[in-house]
Amino acid sequence: MAVKWMEYVKVIVTRPIFLYLICFGGVALMVDYPLFKKNFLDQTMNRLSPPINYFKDFANPKDYLSDFKLRQCIYYHQKVVDFYDFERPAAYAMMGYCYEHLGESQKALKAYQSALDINPNDFWSYYNMGVISYQRGSYQKAADYFKEALLKDVNLNVYVLYKSKMYTDIRVSNGSHSDYDYFQGLRQGHVNSYIYLMESLAKAEDYERLPELAVVAIKENLGEDDIFYYYAGRAEFSQKSYDKAVEFLRLSIEKNPNNFEAYLYLGLTMRAVGKEDIALKLLKTSENIRQMRGSYIEHRLSSGVRFF
Repeated sequence: MAVKWMEYVKVIVTRPIFLYLICFGGVALMVDYPLFKKNFLDQTMNRLSPPINYFKDFANPKDYLSDFKLRQCIYYHQKVVDFYDFERPAAYAMMGYCYEHLGESQKALKAYQSALDINPNDFWSYYNMGVISYQRGSYQKAADYFKEALLKDVNLNVYVLYKSKMYTDIRVSNGSHSDYDYFQGLRQGHVNSYIYLMESLAKAEDYERLPELAVVAIKENLGEDDIFYYYAGRAEFSQKSYDKAVEFLRLSIEKNPNNFEAYLYLGLTMRAVGKEDIALKLLKTSENIRQMRGSYIEHRLSSGVRFF
């Protein structure tokens, strides 16, 4: 019986299929499976990726991004969600960006929330949800999102942006190669968050917190003190604290004499305390600036959603 068994073994080992199995097993032992998987996924995603000029067009989405391009980008980023764990938050955020420019705000909010479920430190997802809520007239909800955005760690956000291949492709396609751009973008987003937050509270007629919030923003030395003084003055005016309103609004005008809103509220304050002659001069100056320069604050609040 033993002899017969040995004969079977001899037949098997002399067959080509056995040799093939031995070779395959040896090769399998030498393969770096994590690297093989990564390379395979990279090649797959590169084939699915929209042309790089699509990402360049993101700099001027209203002018260049057609519905077709946006839908193609959504399809691509959905595949990224399916295959790339590390890129999932960024992919969801980019889907939110595309949905918003398609006018599908509810889907955009859902996509941004999916990004936050994975990465709750994502500044831009909170920021963009705040922008969408503000544009929809949900001012209290917008204020809540901007407050959350302002609490996020800048350095951690820069790290995630730097490590993301998608954000790197967009940044490079737009001719921006410096890592400092991420810090600069986040800093500008930080300033805008304060402006959106204060304007949201003002539109919601929640004036009580505005003066304190303005002081906090000024202490951060963000270079936009004139706007923050304006909101503090506007809040004090609305609460009939006219002396404080005058103090803040004059500081705002001193730092930026081209903000017509500050002249407007200072004029209204002077009218409220019975100084009609001064009020008329201030209101006339406000109207002249408005006609020549428009609203700086409205300009700052018109940028819409951003990806970094």
